[in-house]
Amino acid sequence: MSVGDLLNVALSKDVDFAAYRFPGEENINVLVDKGKARIIDSLEDISTLEGFIFAPFDSQQHKSLLIRPGYRFSGKIGDLPAVDDWLSEQPERNTETQADSDVYTAKKSEYTKGVEYIKKNIRLGLIKKAVLTRIYNEALPAGFNAAELFLNLCKAYKHSFISLVFTATTGCWVSATPEMLIRSDADGVTLISLAGTRFANSDVNNVHWSQKELTEQQIVTDYITQVLEHNHFNNYHTSGPETVKAGRLYHLKTTISVPNLSLNGKTSKFIKELHPTPAVWGQPKDAVKDIIQQTEKHNREYYSGFLGPVNIHNKIDLYVNIRTLKVTNNRLNIL
Repeated sequence: MSVGDLLNVALSKDVDFAAYRFPGEENINVLVDKGKARIIDSLEDISTLEGFIFAPFDSQQHKSLLIRPGYRFSGKIGDLPAVDDWLSEQPERNTETQADSDVYTAKKSEYTKGVEYIKKNIRLGLIKKAVLTRIYNEALPAGFNAAELFLNLCKAYKHSFISLVFTATTGCWVSATPEMLIRSDADGVTLISLAGTRFANSDVNNVHWSQKELTEQQIVTDYITQVLEHNHFNNYHTSGPETVKAGRLYHLKTTISVPNLSLNGKTSKFIKELHPTPAVWGQPKDAVKDIIQQTEKHNREYYSGFLGPVNIHNKIDLYVNIRTLKVTNNRLNIL
C-alpha cells in the first residue's frame, strides 16, 4: 500500500492523525491516535508528552491538541506497510455533520488600509514591526485530494516541514512551512530567526537585501536572544543571517544554538514566552496586539501557531504553522 492510499484511508475514517516530513528528508512519518486527540489545557507538561502537537495561534481561543502515537510508522513514498486491521475497521467519517463556518476575507483595499495603519504606528515609534495576515478563500476544486496535495508538497518543497493533520476538533490542515520554532535534542537547543521574503528569480549569491529587510529580520533575532537571556540561557551562538531558499522564495535566516542545554521541564515555559515571535506577530507584543486586533477581523485559528512531534526519538521538533491551508467540506482557506 502506498502512503497516498494509506492517508486516503485515514482521511475517510473517523480517526485523528498527523503525517509529516522533515526538511531534507525523504521519509514520511504517520501517527494515528487510537482514540481522539487529547486536548491539552496547558503546555506546561510538554516535556512529559509523546506524540504530535498541534497548537493554535491564540491559546485563549483554541485548544492545543496532542495526537498520540497509537499507531505509527515511517517510510518512503510507496514503501509503507499495509494499513493494519484496526484502521481499516474504523467507522467512516461523517462529513454531513461538519458544516462550513463563515470565514471573513478582507478585500485588498481593506488589507492595504491596515498595512498603512501599521506603517503609521511604526513611524510614530509605537511599534517596531507588525505582521498583518489575510485569508484567501475559494471553493473546493472538483476532485481535490488532501493526501495528494501533501505528497506533491513533499516533492516540491524539499527544505520545508510538510504536514497533513486531521482531528475532529480542528478539521483538516495542510502546510509547508520553512520556519522552525525550536528543536531540543541531546545536542542542545536550536532556534531559527526567519524573516524577509523575495521571489527566487536570481542566483542566491546575487540577492541583495535592503536595510529595511535586514532590520526587520534582526528584530526577530534580537527577540529570540532576549527570551534566551531572560531564561538565563546565555551560552548561545548565532550564525547568519544567510539567504536560504524555500520553494520559489528566498528568506533571511539566522540560526541560534545553545549547545548542551537541557530545558529540564522548562520547555513549555520557554515556548510560551517565545511564541509568537515577531516573524508572525510583531514587536513589542502588547502594543502590536491592540493594533492587530483593530485591523484583522478574521480568526487565525491554527495559522501561525506551531506544530510538530514531541519526544518521538527523544527530541522535540516544533515548527511555525505558516504557508498553510484549512480544508473544509466545500472551501479552501489559504493563509
